[in-house]
Amino acid sequence: VQHNFTQRILNDKDSIVDGIYNERIKKVHTQTIDLAKNVNVGGEYLTNVGLSKDTIVGLSNTLNVGVDNKVRVSKNSSEYVGENKDIEIGANQNTIIHKDEIRNVKGNKKEVVEGHYDINIKETLKIQTEKETSIRSKNNLLITTNASMGFETDKNNTFVSDNSLSQTKTDYEVKAGNQILHQVGDTQIVTKGDYVIIKAGGVEVVIDSNGLVVKGGEIRTE
Repeated sequence: VQHNFTQRILNDKDSIVDGIYNERIKKVHTQTIDLAKNVNVGGEYLTNVGLSKDTIVGLSNTLNVGVDNKVRVSKNSSEYVGENKDIEIGANQNTIIHKDEIRNVKGNKKEVVEGHYDINIKETLKIQTEKETSIRSKNNLLITTNASMGFETDKNNTFVSDNSLSQTKTDYEVKAGNQILHQVGDTQIVTKGDYVIIKAGGVEVVIDSNGLVVKGGEIRTE
């Protein structure tokens, strides 16, 4: 055919090639199908695009893969989802990121782990919140470190428990800028910068720069 070729079939068309079928188009290939298109490939199916490829689907898009599925991208990869996205994995998931990872969640985030949750960090862990931070365990909570540990707060620091034990192998220091109070029931030991008050059994003992004063009792030896 030296020039144009037009073919119109008013009904069905069947084409069977028992051997190899090759087709080469040096310019543009346009195919318009008004209803449906079915492609059945008994063996392998290869598509090689030298430049860009765009696929536009007006409604739903479903991909069914019987065995493995691999996607290789040499450079950047981008995905945009206008609404919700659901992912279900029947077995394990392994993710390797060779550089940094940044996630920005505009709303809330919730994770539910039915088994163990392990986090291994080789360097620094920083957690910063602009409001309240709460950690609650229905069983024991253990914090261990091979080096020093410190608690620092700009306001109050409160520990509430049924029983409390503090044990150190060497020195133990308690420093306060104003007052230290030790109290069991009505018995108190109040320590301030220039005096100490001991209250027990209705007796009050004051120790200051003037000496020792006993109120409501007496000093005796046995």
